[in-house]
Amino acid sequence: MDKLTDLIPEFYYDLIARVTPGALLCAALVWSVRQRLAVAKLDPVIGLPLGLLASYLAGFLLDTASALTLGRVALYLFRALGKRFSIWQVDGWKHINETRSDGHRAKLVKMMAERAMARSLVTLVTVMWISDLAPMSGFTPLAKVGLLIGVIACWIQAEYNSRLPSQDLGSPRNQHA
Repeated sequence: MDKLTDLIPEFYYDLIARVTPGALLCAALVWSVRQRLAVAKLDPVIGLPLGLLASYLAGFLLDTASALTLGRVALYLFRALGKRFSIWQVDGWKHINETRSDGHRAKLVKMMAERAMARSLVTLVTVMWISDLAPMSGFTPLAKVGLLIGVIACWIQAEYNSRLPSQDLGSPRNQHA
């Protein structure tokens, strides 16, 4: 049972941070090519595992691309903000690695997954806009701008929220198990 409990945060991280944005990308791709492919005729016994695998892989690629682009920009921006606001100096991964409380660690991992998902969704919306991928192809320019601003706002909120528990608790070494 202990092994299963150890896997749960990582499973939820992958589900939240990678499978969810990957599934949206896969759905957009299927939407765009639905006339050329018989996706609806795929047997669910084969289609579900294949869809989950494709979603994970697409999400992993989105996560990597967003970390190398938006993540780098955010790192620079948050360092600059950290000079004025201490919350932007908090390193969530450092607290995850140093915390003694399993409950606190699981909460932080979930919040970091939400942060990665939001960052990936910003990348996804941007790529869908640039490539004119469905369903974005049917949106007006103002709707596209509104969607992108909304997703960016969600990402910034997720970044902020992921730092709150670590800042509130101070140094994780002071926590009791």
